[in-house]
Amino acid sequence: MNNSYKKNSRNNWYNNISDLHNAEMTLLDNGNDYIAEFELAGFSKEDLSVSATDEKLFINAENNTKQREFKLNLYGIISVDDIASNMKNGLLKITLPKKSVATKRKVEIT
Repeated sequence: MNNSYKKNSRNNWYNNISDLHNAEMTLLDNGNDYIAEFELAGFSKEDLSVSATDEKLFINAENNTKQREFKLNLYGIISVDDIASNMKNGLLKITLPKKSVATKRKVEIT
């Protein structure tokens, strides 16, 4: 199974949406973070593989009886180095910190 959340505009990836929920995934805006929750009943922590690039989050779950795959577009707005996750009672919770907006700085012209 392949589930992806896509939005047409990078700037409006999550604009004006309070939350996204489908049968296997919930995505919430928590201010400084997005919280993605994936329902993975029947899988253990050892069955999971989670990886990310600036553009996508990949979740693969596989055991002897079933397999699930999720892809979530990140559009470069997530601080990939700060992503955290935990698995409890079949629920994989991934915290996706938003990239900070840097303070104004002077750019030297050469």
